[in-house]
Amino acid sequence: MADARTPIPVRPAMAGEWAGAGALTELAAIPDTIADGLRHTCPATLPWEVNRLMLDDVITVTVHQIIRAMAAAFQHLKVVAEPSGAVALAATEQLDLPPGPVGVVISGGSVGIGSFHRLMTKSPHRREAAHA
Repeated sequence: MADARTPIPVRPAMAGEWAGAGALTELAAIPDTIADGLRHTCPATLPWEVNRLMLDDVITVTVHQIIRAMAAAFQHLKVVAEPSGAVALAATEQLDLPPGPVGVVISGGSVGIGSFHRLMTKSPHRREAAHA
């Protein structure tokens, strides 16, 4: 079970390869992910050092989990979240969290209406929701 006081870093699955290495490494190519705000090949030195000292692990989420989180934020919170801004919310579906409130940072300033509409109407979450 996750400790309620411990921050949990989250990365898109295709962009998380450097995260669990234990040493600062750089990816050979820019990760291919819809979470374009997290498409860097390497974290900056200072954030890496802080995270290395304070965090134990990194959780990765799939594109489908990100899209489901975007849909949930819109449907339940009336928040339009960009893909990068929805990764933390996406991680909550795979964590064994204690009962009670959970703090999640969601952002949405960089998704256009066309992209948001396309992701919401042509994505697997719609088929899953119809069967739920």
